[in-house]
Amino acid sequence: MIQLAALGYAVVSIAFLLLVGLLLTSWRGKRLGGVLIAACLVSAAWAAIMAVQTATLAVNPLILYIAEIGRLFAWCGFLVYLAASIGVVRWLRWFCVGLGVAGVLAGPAVLVAAVRFGMTVNITQVLIAFGLALSLCGLLLIEQLYRNTSLSSRWAIKALAVGLGGLFAYELFYYSQAVLFGALDAVTWAARGWVNVFFVPAIAIAAPVSYTHLTLPTKIVWWGGG
Repeated sequence: MIQLAALGYAVVSIAFLLLVGLLLTSWRGKRLGGVLIAACLVSAAWAAIMAVQTATLAVNPLILYIAEIGRLFAWCGFLVYLAASIGVVRWLRWFCVGLGVAGVLAGPAVLVAAVRFGMTVNITQVLIAFGLALSLCGLLLIEQLYRNTSLSSRWAIKALAVGLGGLFAYELFYYSQAVLFGALDAVTWAARGWVNVFFVPAIAIAAPVSYTHLTLPTKIVWWGGG
């Protein structure tokens, strides 16, 4: 089971690297495309670290923490930039960016506090808290992007909603389980690599169209709006 799980993460890493290569061949130098490429590179690095951790159980906890939070923050950052390009969800954008920065800094801060002041805060519990929060932010950003894209352009974002929506939904399930049971579930961890393999094609399909065909609707729509 461990070898199969490690293989799943390795396949995800390779898939994201292939997607980066595909994106680079068609990149026109626009900033949004660069943000997407960066998010894919972070995901490839995350999957490689997870593969090594699953196979050897030898990766430093801080590296694992930064990989996990950095990957979620990278995709939230891409969605924030995409949302900014059509001029919506300003307060949510700033909230997600602030949460992501806090999440990245919290892990090292906890370890420093443990060494210098003898605090007993578990870095895994910090990971669970920020992982859950960033997963929710990602789903909220996708919902607002879809809701505030004009009807004529909504077709272009469907693949993105499937790919990144599925990614964040699985992370929400993963970290929600951890909150309920007080620990990260080994089976969900092992399956996560293979589950993520299915999200990469959807992101690849969305890449050529979603970021050039989005237009602002006639009014901004929030939750519960028409």
